[in-house]
Amino acid sequence: MKKYATNAKLITFAYLIYVFSCCGGYTLFSIIPKLLNIVLPLNESRPVNLPYQAYYFVDKDKYYFYIIFYVCVFGSVATMMVIAHDCIFFIYIEHVCSLFAVTGFHLETLSFNNHNDTNNRLDDRKIYNRKIAISIHAHWRALRFADILDDIFCTAFAIQMSIVTVTLSITLLQVALLYGEINETLKYLAFIFAQVIHTFCFSIQGQRLIDHSSQLSDKIYNSSWYEVPAESRRLLLFMMRRSVQPCFLSAGKIYVFSLKSFSTVNVIYEIYVFTKFMLLYAPMKFLLRILALILKVMQSSVSYFTVLASFQ
Repeated sequence: MKKYATNAKLITFAYLIYVFSCCGGYTLFSIIPKLLNIVLPLNESRPVNLPYQAYYFVDKDKYYFYIIFYVCVFGSVATMMVIAHDCIFFIYIEHVCSLFAVTGFHLETLSFNNHNDTNNRLDDRKIYNRKIAISIHAHWRALRFADILDDIFCTAFAIQMSIVTVTLSITLLQVALLYGEINETLKYLAFIFAQVIHTFCFSIQGQRLIDHSSQLSDKIYNSSWYEVPAESRRLLLFMMRRSVQPCFLSAGKIYVFSLKSFSTVNVIYEIYVFTKFMLLYAPMKFLLRILALILKVMQSSVSYFTVLASFQ
């Protein structure tokens, strides 16, 4: 379980850096024109834009840095709340995966008798029954934890996916309305990629849960089950039957977080279609061709990764 604890630490740290980098870069797009007016002034001031459209009942040019300070503080607090929620989710996923891994280890070592079992002079049937009972209890704990995890995050993920869908639609509309403004277009396109990668992070964690919960039947089959007495083998059938139905995490019992769902999600297709439509305009042709290529490569890579993961 130390391995999974280390994985959880690395995942949360990488996610923390990623989120703050995205938020900082998004805010930096709005600050750059103001900084250039100070460092490299022109005959006329460059247009100043806020990170998001809002009205603070003051002159935004005069109080620009005060507004940016407020945006940074408010954004940092909101970002930390999101990071705390997501990191707790990642840690829980790693924990439940470790429970399934421990169960698989018990099943793979059924035929190994330790010295304590020999000294107790128990017959083989009782030894195997006790080991299988320990494995079944560990499996039950993992399944129960996975069900509790799905019940806790199901509603929150449904709300979150609804917000992501709405924000992506609004962002695409903003890109269409701001045609010709390269800086604003890049800012909104970066936001789109951040949302897609954010969904990918949840999908890959959901895929890990599916893989770990469904691999128990393979571990039972690959173990020395033929050395187990016939009466004890029947106990393993119940675990194999249950492992055929993998555990998963869903958003409102509608969207299942997995690499397969992510690779076929409609929002990627909508972004790609929108990109192909925007390719008709010459000023953004090169940029949007790169965007279309990246989206297709991302979708193909996830599809191939899903196929390869099924052979593990």
